[in-house]
Amino acid sequence: MKLIWISSLLAHAVLWTVLAAMAYTHAGRYTFASCWHIVTFYVPPLGFLILAIAVVSPGILIGSIFNPEMRGRKTFWIAGHGLILVAGIYGCNWAAYSAAGQVACL
Repeated sequence: MKLIWISSLLAHAVLWTVLAAMAYTHAGRYTFASCWHIVTFYVPPLGFLILAIAVVSPGILIGSIFNPEMRGRKTFWIAGHGLILVAGIYGCNWAAYSAAGQVACL
């Protein structure tokens, strides 16, 4: 069971690395790679969900340092997935920004 979780975490990391590389290579003034993050402004629950994941996931992972029993729970692995998800979402945005600079999406 542990191998499944570790392989899925690795798959997450590889997926977001590839997406960040694609965002870097395809970024432009008005492309989706540069402006997709404004979706969170138009769908506020999605923005709050991403913010909640960004706050709770590191807290759980840091808490597992001091309480090793937490590492055996599913919340630990879910928090790992959440942290990779949020890092990937913002990593794609930063990659597009570094390629195309500041864009006017609105």
